[in-house]
Amino acid sequence: MPSSTRHDSAAAPIERVDVSAYTVPTDPPESDGTFAWTSTTLLLVEPVAGGQRGLGYTYAAMAGAAMIRDLLVPLLVSEDAWDLPARMASLLRRVRNAGSRGLVARALSAVDTALWDLKAKLLGVPLARLFGQARVRGAREALGPGPALFVDANGAYTVKQALALARDFREAGVSWFEEPVSSDDLAGLRLVRDRGPAGRVSWRA
Repeated sequence: MPSSTRHDSAAAPIERVDVSAYTVPTDPPESDGTFAWTSTTLLLVEPVAGGQRGLGYTYAAMAGAAMIRDLLVPLLVSEDAWDLPARMASLLRRVRNAGSRGLVARALSAVDTALWDLKAKLLGVPLARLFGQARVRGAREALGPGPALFVDANGAYTVKQALALARDFREAGVSWFEEPVSSDDLAGLRLVRDRGPAGRVSWRA
């Protein structure tokens, strides 16, 4: 397995960044109590370097794809995929006049996630482990002193899956596991809370 110091010996130039957008109908119509919708637009960001492809995404308006292509991608191509702080610093400077909230924030989050995923693949380690190493060892890519890693499952797991993943998340340094099963499954939430690992994982049920 490649070591976490591999990036000290050679740069990994970003060859290209593929950006795509998909509008996916919901089945059935969905709402969160304040808003209802019948489709969701997914923005997908895929940077390529060193024979690996990262993946990051967000939910936003279709215009977000053009924003990523026009504003962000030109600052990434040919730059070193290892140096995540430098990449994000340049992107934040680029969007200064476009604002830092709403669509811009979502676009940045998709790119940030994609770059972290690309680095994890270059290292040959799970993304969760890479975040955990950054937190525990104070690696140069750390997000700052004492960063915290959160997981929001949006109710996507079964109770069995949530319990199994919770143990992995704990080992990776996750300190918050939100909505591990559907928010409608009160019994399941209670079961995950009661049987999940203690100590380093907080539950939102």
